[in-house]
Amino acid sequence: MVEIKLTLRVGGQITYSAGSWEVVDWDIFDIVGIDYNRRGETAEKYVSCLDRYRIGRKPLAVLEVGCCAYEGAAERGDGGFVLLRGTNPDGTGTFENDIVPTRSEKEQAAYIGTQLELLNKARVDAALIYLFSFPCLAAGKGARNLDMVSFSLVKTFPWKGSKI
Repeated sequence: MVEIKLTLRVGGQITYSAGSWEVVDWDIFDIVGIDYNRRGETAEKYVSCLDRYRIGRKPLAVLEVGCCAYEGAAERGDGGFVLLRGTNPDGTGTFENDIVPTRSEKEQAAYIGTQLELLNKARVDAALIYLFSFPCLAAGKGARNLDMVSFSLVKTFPWKGSKI
């Protein structure tokens, strides 16, 4: 077993972004930080599972909240990106069941709003939205709209070169 000592001096508190499968010694951190995504379970089940992360009086932070921006993404939660199976040489995507999803920023916004409401009611001390932008997947039309299968809040448009 390896002993870890945090000797870093910072002006704020320290946490770790733990996956749900990890067993973490939270004694060495100031905040319990978890990547705790919802994927199809009821609101009650999702919130009740937070109890296992309440360690003494330490603040609890959920460090990933979000879903992709297409119809049906909310139900898939953090697994929404797997709808994209690959990309073709022409830049189009290959999607699950050969069905191109329909972009829905409304669904993404509603999901995030619901999650933040649930976490607030559950007395979570902090929540971070995952993620602002993901330039690896550009926005486009139809099967070229790969951006919708990322978790980004803003569209990433194809780069057209510098106009400086």
